[in-house]
Amino acid sequence: MISKTIEGFLCPLQGFRIILSSPKNIVYSIIPFLIGFLIVGLGYFAASEYLNTWVGSWTESSTFLQNWDLLKSILDVFLIIVGWILVSLLNFLAGYLCIIIFAGPFYALMVENIFKVELPDKKPRSDFRLIIGMFFIGILKAALFLMIGIFCFLLTFVPVVNFLAPLILTLTVAFDCADYAFEVDFLKLRERFAFFRQNFWNFFGLSLAILATGLLPGSFFILLPVFICGATKMYIQLQSEIV
Repeated sequence: MISKTIEGFLCPLQGFRIILSSPKNIVYSIIPFLIGFLIVGLGYFAASEYLNTWVGSWTESSTFLQNWDLLKSILDVFLIIVGWILVSLLNFLAGYLCIIIFAGPFYALMVENIFKVELPDKKPRSDFRLIIGMFFIGILKAALFLMIGIFCFLLTFVPVVNFLAPLILTLTVAFDCADYAFEVDFLKLRERFAFFRQNFWNFFGLSLAILATGLLPGSFFILLPVFICGATKMYIQLQSEIV
């Protein structure tokens, strides 16, 4: 259990080596990052333009706070802090959803390129079919991830079990990172969940690595290709052990 968790936690290091070993993988990893960076950047720009103004106008228009300047100042600071926290959460969600839908095909091509190197005898599907397929799958995954994200957000307000929220969210992301390999390898939905259950501790280790990126805001979008490549390498290794 511990060894598998460590393997999963360290698999992104293999992802780094895989990306740097191929110019194609570098290109496929940069394009999705630029898409996510653009969405997140626009979100923060809009918040910087309107958030402080909106909070100030709301407290100024409140008749209850007219004679309470100190309370109004404290409330301004509190609402701005809460507002930026919500903006960060919404930016992460919006950026990740856009990456899933619009950048997913690029990640799929990156994963297929890894399969061609690691398993040269395996017959891949055409790039066009893969791109179209991953685009529509990305829409379905985005809807599912949105529901899970809302559930985890609500779970954070429940005492005792609120610590499960980040674990559920990062395990979902870890599964999604491997889902590109599942798709390229023609796994059915039941087979994908079966593989996840059988190798849960590897995915748990990967989820811890993903969770660690939360300590540095924005690093997740930079490292997402690394996690996907690492998950793909982990999948190929685990499948070879079964065979």
